[in-house]
Amino acid sequence: MAMRREVLERQLSVATTLRDERVKHLSGQGKSEAEYRKDAKWRQANSTCRSLTRRLRRVAEKREQVQESDSDD
Repeated sequence: MAMRREVLERQLSVATTLRDERVKHLSGQGKSEAEYRKDAKWRQANSTCRSLTRRLRRVAEKREQVQESDSDD
């Protein structure tokens, strides 16, 4: 599992693009936002975005912890 911020940001960008493309496809079919949850491809793309966002937050927390521990020394 990559924990480099740059890698995670790039992966999130790609995943967000895929999710947005799926949203465009679904809205073109006349689906409402509530109906997106029924679409397996949208659920997968949304799950990936949420996971990557969570991992980016964790990287930021780790970075803060390291900076705090360095400043304590």
